[in-house]
Formats: sequence, structure tokens, C-alpha cells
Amino acid sequence: MIMTKIVYAPFPYLDEQNSRNRPLLVLAENQDEYETVIVAYITSKMGKKLLESDFVLSSDDEFFEKTGLNKDSLIRLHKLGCIQKSTIKYEIGNLSKKASLEIRNKLKNLLNLN
Repeated sequence: MIMTKIVYAPFPYLDEQNSRNRPLLVLAENQDEYETVIVAYITSKMGKKLLESDFVLSSDDEFFEKTGLNKDSLIRLHKLGCIQKSTIKYEIGNLSKKASLEIRNKLKNLLNLN
């Protein structure tokens, strides 16, 4: 599966009982009776140190316009969540297949699936 869809939906935070709407990368759409979606957190706060599991979305990238994001962002692959498909507000945009393959490789390394 190639992960390309970026959506706007509530992300569940570990340290809070609430969630907040934000951009998320859809990693997997489960076809079970619960209709859940596994997502990765996207932030525009770049931070001082990038982690090996971070994927940078730069406004200089040729595909950036198609992401639907309005500024440089990070996909934080170590921040994953499971949400109900029905909570997705709307689709923002898409990643290129090349970016999706790079993200897949980062996930494999992060989860020790190599």
C-alpha cells in the first residue's frame, strides 16, 4: 500500500484527555466493522533536532503544493494514532509516491521490520 492521503481530523494526545484537529497522514485504512484509520502526526513546528523517524515536507519540494499544507511541516512517524474514519473532517491533499516510499522505509526502520 502506498500512503499518500493527508487528512484533517482530531488526533488523540497521550498526555491529555482531549484531541485536537490537525493534519494527519493516513497510514492504513482498516476495512473492519469499526472503520478505524491509523494516522501519523503532522506539525509545522520544525524543532531543533530532527529524529530519524521524521519526514520533512518542504515548500521547496516539487510535490508540496499537492499536500494541501501551507508551510514547511514534519511528519512525525513516532507519533501514531488510531482514529475513527467518521472523525475525518476532510481530505487536505496527497503526497507523491516517492515521498510515500521514503516514509514506508522510515516506518520499517522505526518498527524494526527490515
